[in-house]
Amino acid sequence: MSRLLKKKIVDELKERFESIESCVVLEFKGLTVAQTDDLRNTLRSKNVSLTVVKDSLVRVAFRELDLPDDEKFFMGPTAIAYGGEDAIIASKVVTEWIKRDGSKALEIKGGVFDKKAINAGQVNEIASIPPKPQMLSQVLSAVIAPAVAVLSLSQALQVTTARLVQALIDKKEKAQA
Repeated sequence: MSRLLKKKIVDELKERFESIESCVVLEFKGLTVAQTDDLRNTLRSKNVSLTVVKDSLVRVAFRELDLPDDEKFFMGPTAIAYGGEDAIIASKVVTEWIKRDGSKALEIKGGVFDKKAINAGQVNEIASIPPKPQMLSQVLSAVIAPAVAVLSLSQALQVTTARLVQALIDKKEKAQA
């Protein structure tokens, strides 16, 4: 491959990866065409991209973008999953696909999160984080819970007071009768 072609490929990789928050580095061996199509369709449905890369060229691109270029990541047939609506979606979709497919043809080597290298175990941990909308609803529930409790107590106090007043009224009416 000529030096000019390599430079062009590195520039294209840099353009693809310059704005990523995170990515998952994958090793694929023996994926069938059907599995590859299913993986790509699954990723595409979540706006996640998959790029098959030449190890030496992607290491150069990562280095120039100040992303970790861990040698362990870039050995053997390598693909990078990146993109989506938040930083965890690529990890989540890839790990779910691997569990669903059940084959060992696709393995997580590691990834990048917040411009730091993470190992396969950490990618799986990130994938277990709930999606952003669910996390926001959990935070909102935690913030609102004390106010709801105070409101419930206030309403219970009002109801109790109203019942006591009604009981006093009924007692006075019986005493006068």
